[in-house]
Amino acid sequence: MKKVMLAVRSRKGKAARGGMPFGGFLVGICALVIWISLSAGGAEAFNPADLEKLMKTRMCSRCDLSGASLREANLGGADLSEANLAGANLSGADLNGAALRAANLSGANLSGANLSGAHLSRANLSGANLSGAMWTDGRRCAAGSRGKCE
Repeated sequence: MKKVMLAVRSRKGKAARGGMPFGGFLVGICALVIWISLSAGGAEAFNPADLEKLMKTRMCSRCDLSGASLREANLGGADLSEANLAGANLSGADLNGAALRAANLSGANLSGANLSGAHLSRANLSGANLSGAMWTDGRRCAAGSRGKCE
């Protein structure tokens, strides 16, 4: 980093070789630092191609949708078997009859979601917010339900 800073200081505000003024270079460096900071925070990042596939076909077995916003999405009957939905926002989503076998739903927000008839065998629901969700057997999960419907 010192070498870069020395090189920048030696230019004294003049345009860089590529024609980028010193201010533009500094803005670029700041944007890079912010991006690295946010990425290093452990935030989940979904695969946009997987999200597009899910929305077009409702078939996304083994997809990476970690951290995706699927709030109030109509996913009734969708195949999300073995999908990574860790930290995803599925609040108010319709997952009626969805295949979620062995899906990773840890830390997901499923508050108010419709899970009636959904297939959740071997699904990881640790830390998932199930407050007010309609459970697979038709009962409503109690407020504050985490990881299991109470």
